[in-house]
Amino acid sequence: MTYVFVHGLGQSVNSWQETLDLVPLAPVAVPNLDAFLEPGAATYGELYQKFVAYCNQMEEPLHLCGLSLGGILALNYATQFPEKVASLVLMGAQYKMPKKLLKVQNFVLRYAPMKVFDMGALDKHTMLELTTSMMDIDLSADLDKITCPTLVACGSKDVPNKSAALEMTAAIPEAVYYQLEGVGHEGNTEAPEKVAAMLKHFYQTAAPA
Repeated sequence: MTYVFVHGLGQSVNSWQETLDLVPLAPVAVPNLDAFLEPGAATYGELYQKFVAYCNQMEEPLHLCGLSLGGILALNYATQFPEKVASLVLMGAQYKMPKKLLKVQNFVLRYAPMKVFDMGALDKHTMLELTTSMMDIDLSADLDKITCPTLVACGSKDVPNKSAALEMTAAIPEAVYYQLEGVGHEGNTEAPEKVAAMLKHFYQTAAPA
């Protein structure tokens, strides 16, 4: 049984470190999503297939926890392999991509200066290729396939993702909603103490090892 923490787009494996330092879990795996992406093949479909291969090589069942893009991957996996997932935590995630919001994001990325991407692991072209390929993601028809204890979390300041969080909570049979007060989209780096406390309570009560 492994706890898998999946970071968001623009984050790294280190983005979960402060949170994990406060939560006594073992064994823990943190996949490096950037390493799964290759220029010219940086689509969501390619990324998801590599994520599936990564998860399937570990001892089951899995406790999946993902933020943003990581949450979408974890959610997708849980709908396709529900028998392999012991618990699911989704933070700032979507189950059906809001196309208008994604188009605005892509417009900003497309015209952002190259220096904005200098410190990141992904270049501008790769990031645009990935986000464009996510336009048609829609997992709404499969949410009721998830049977494990599920925690859907959203920061009180993460307005673009709150509606989706509440809708997922209503659609997933064993889901509960938790709002991280005073927190934005990237709770794992903005408020690791609050996220750790939330995870401790969830794993101790709803999904004990």
